Amino acid sequence: MKHSKTILTFVFFLVLSVGSLQARSLRVVTTVPDLKDIAEKIGGEQVSVSSLLSGNQDPHFIEPRPSMVARVRRADLFIVIGMELDVWAFSLIDAARNRNITPGESGYLNASARIEKLDVPEPGTRLDASKGHVHPSGNPHYNLDPLNGVVVAETIASRLSELRPEYADYFESNLERFTEEARRVTEEISEALAKYENISMIAYHESWEYFAERFGIEIAGTLEPLPGVSPTSRHLSRMVRTAEDENVDFIIQASFYDQRPANFVSRQTGLPVVVAPAYVGGMEGADDYFAMFRLIQAKIVEALGR
Repeated sequence: MKHSKTILTFVFFLVLSVGSLQARSLRVVTTVPDLKDIAEKIGGEQVSVSSLLSGNQDPHFIEPRPSMVARVRRADLFIVIGMELDVWAFSLIDAARNRNITPGESGYLNASARIEKLDVPEPGTRLDASKGHVHPSGNPHYNLDPLNGVVVAETIASRLSELRPEYADYFESNLERFTEEARRVTEEISEALAKYENISMIAYHESWEYFAERFGIEIAGTLEPLPGVSPTSRHLSRMVRTAEDENVDFIIQASFYDQRPANFVSRQTGLPVVVAPAYVGGMEGADDYFAMFRLIQAKIVEALGR
């Protein structure tokens, strides 16, 4: 009898343990906070998500830290922005020794997989340091088009459904809500900018191509002479002439870049400088993916209204 009770007790705790394991939320780690926010919106209570970077860090230049390795080691799903923007993440994967999140496994997800990519170098183009910080896969700043956010959300929902098929309907429902809000934000920005004709801007870095493509804005030039190369006095003088010749409306840059080059061109031309979040959390008020776009819209409209 005593032996039977012991067996029953063991089975009871075994069932509890299995149930707890099934109920545990998926541990998701992302490289940038936009992916974190989207994963949270799609995964809901079935995921626990952390981002390795904050919104005021430039993901081009990151030194991996031991604390990052520890988080990646425990991850069930590791989501990267891809297109060589967060190439440093591969050193974390190697150090973490988590086989499930290596490329090709179900725990690794490149969010750019289904993105229609811009600025992809022509086949045969020689890519070296003389071209600056060029990405062979194209421009990786696709997060700044809200409808690309929908593509990312679909990609994440599909993978979460593979990992937790019993919650596929739940993820799909969250995806529908996300898609509706993304379309609403896109319409809001389009309507706000439709009041102005032939909008033209100078950007600090080639971060805004997807945003400009979506909303019909011309990019007249960049303050960087080459991608990832700091502005020079000669190049800034050239941008002053560009601003005057091409009727540029404003200068735009991410919040984590040095504002002195933009301020120099602004003093010479009178153009307003728009300092905007390039990622969720990059500035106060950019608390989630959609709030980020509404803040960018407000800043641009303010500049155009001057």
